[in-house]
Amino acid sequence: MTSEFYSHIMSCVWMVANRGLAQLTPEVIANQSGAEPQEIERLFPEQYHILLAMLENIKHHVSLPEVDKRLSPRDQIFEAVMLCFDEAQPYQATIHKLYQEVGWHPHLLLKLIPAFTDFIRFICERYLPAERVKTTAEMLVITGACAYAFRSFVQDSSFDLSATMASLDQALKWGDDLNSRVREFFPW
Repeated sequence: MTSEFYSHIMSCVWMVANRGLAQLTPEVIANQSGAEPQEIERLFPEQYHILLAMLENIKHHVSLPEVDKRLSPRDQIFEAVMLCFDEAQPYQATIHKLYQEVGWHPHLLLKLIPAFTDFIRFICERYLPAERVKTTAEMLVITGACAYAFRSFVQDSSFDLSATMASLDQALKWGDDLNSRVREFFPW
């Protein structure tokens, strides 16, 4: 499969996803893209594979900035996560619709949580010192902060995602405070 063909398929996936979760099936994507249904089913055997591909599609288009020693890891994580939200902004209405619908399908939600966590780990591994990435508490806090900001993102109607930026900043500051308190009690 060529990268142009896969890009075409992903473009069709986003168009179909705009119609809602019930329409997000290999058959509908095949009809939209003009591809053979078997080819789409091979790419996306189950519905959650389609949702994972959408997440990967956003991740693929984000170019994370190089590590800047002048900035704190928290500031660099903030910038990287906001780049992801900027990349996702054209699909914001679709993501909002799917966000609301996936909540009614816990089996899908449970399969998406590890992918979301891996996505955040991908960012943290770039900007946090290695020993901090391995700290479960810190990763949970940063993932929670990003999930909180994601919830704001799907409802953010500002043109510049200012509500998302504010919620991410607030959540990361809260996370820094929590992590410093945890390190006080558990210094290992």
